[in-house]
Amino acid sequence: MSAAAQIAIGIMSGTSLDGIDLVACRFTPDQQRQTVCSDAVTIELLAEHSTSLPAEVVQRLLAATDSAADHAERQLGLAEIARLEAALGDCYADAAVELMRRAALQPAAVMAIGCHGQTVMHLPPPHQPAATLQLNDPARLAVRTGVPVVADFRRADIALGGQGAPLVPAFHRALFADSSARAICNIGGIANLTLLHSQHCSGFDCGPGNALIDSWCQLQRGQRYDHNGSWAATGKVDAALLEQLLRHPFLAAPAPKSCGREQFNRQLFEGLSGSAADIQATLTEFTAAAIAMAVSRHSQSHQVDFASLFVCGGGALNGYLMSRLEALLESCAVTTTAALGLPAQWVEAAAFAWLARQRLLQLPGSVAAVTGASRATVLGALYLP
Repeated sequence: MSAAAQIAIGIMSGTSLDGIDLVACRFTPDQQRQTVCSDAVTIELLAEHSTSLPAEVVQRLLAATDSAADHAERQLGLAEIARLEAALGDCYADAAVELMRRAALQPAAVMAIGCHGQTVMHLPPPHQPAATLQLNDPARLAVRTGVPVVADFRRADIALGGQGAPLVPAFHRALFADSSARAICNIGGIANLTLLHSQHCSGFDCGPGNALIDSWCQLQRGQRYDHNGSWAATGKVDAALLEQLLRHPFLAAPAPKSCGREQFNRQLFEGLSGSAADIQATLTEFTAAAIAMAVSRHSQSHQVDFASLFVCGGGALNGYLMSRLEALLESCAVTTTAALGLPAQWVEAAAFAWLARQRLLQLPGSVAAVTGASRATVLGALYLP
């Protein structure tokens, strides 16, 4: 397949529920970096598009994913699952059609669309049986766009004993791996790390990203998120509450590990008292501290120094959160992936474009050392228009 044909579209709507991000991009094998990473690529962004999910869809998804009940108690009716999948399928299709219009892309020019879907339940090992559920309607998306769609990325890895997540480290390696040590942190609803050094690639979810700080902002102020962290910046960190949060068992668990709203949801707000702004500052500090602790632990255990932490995802737009990361990682420069050539907002959507490309080329999209699967494998199911 020629480089010109390796145009793919990626669609991502994450656990933060802040909308749908889409990119159309062209991938080309990167011969210069193949000694560092055998499947290294370069990327050219052809078009980007971001749109909000309808408010009523967001509320229905929050009811399904952010309840105070734990994963064993939450229930979602079959009719609601079916309706949500159809609604999301139309949202994804509307957005993809608009992206293709902006990029002047005909269906025949696009090898595939990668669409992760909306995670409403993620029960990785050691849950028995391990399971995961992303709401999506890839057939509807394929028919409406006229482009093959790759979806259901997590199940193959779970079938091989893996966590099914995080899925982006393989893409980070293909795009960002270099002779120098690099740490990449994707801060969406959940924060995940990719650590690249000496042809080594590891990665794991390290704790909450925007999930808790967004939820608290919604509860207390009726706003979807804390713009630039400006509200958190007015508060004072509650040291006792922060210490309690940092004792969350997920943070101390060894990799491979992945998490979601099953671990970090509004249940953690029960019994909180005091200034709402102080709690927002503390929740933001919790996110920053969990990331910094994970980077430091890996540095110590692998005897490697990371000169820079490259941040992507919505958290990269939170100036206060970025400043707290800088303060906690004194010897590590904190910047965004824009310094590596890909703007922070589009990295995760680009990852699913790349995963769709991998699926059509029958190349692995996972890293066994990241997920704990018995082997790397091709990810995703293919839906034809």
